[in-house]
Amino acid sequence: MNSKLQGMIGLSIRAGKTSFGTDAVKNSIRKKKAKLVLLSDTASQRSAKDVNDICSYYNVELLAGPFSDIFYQLTAKDAMKVISINDEQFAREIKNLSLELDKEIQ
Repeated sequence: MNSKLQGMIGLSIRAGKTSFGTDAVKNSIRKKKAKLVLLSDTASQRSAKDVNDICSYYNVELLAGPFSDIFYQLTAKDAMKVISINDEQFAREIKNLSLELDKEIQ
């Protein structure tokens, strides 16, 4: 995974602009705080469906991918499968870095 992407996610965590876990992320989305949701590809089908449905309903962008290693390295919690970014600037930068990474892979 791209170190710039990992660094930006880590910076948003240290700045306190994130929510961790399915319930906290869903609450952030409902309160219209979440600007971007990152979903690990290792999340259960039920969690993925719940997060996808609520993101669609509240029109919050969802990025799904191999984020489990990043989440573990940044939070030291192996079970972390979903994080919301609650700041517009961090969300925009993380999205751009993710798109750049996708272009490099292709």
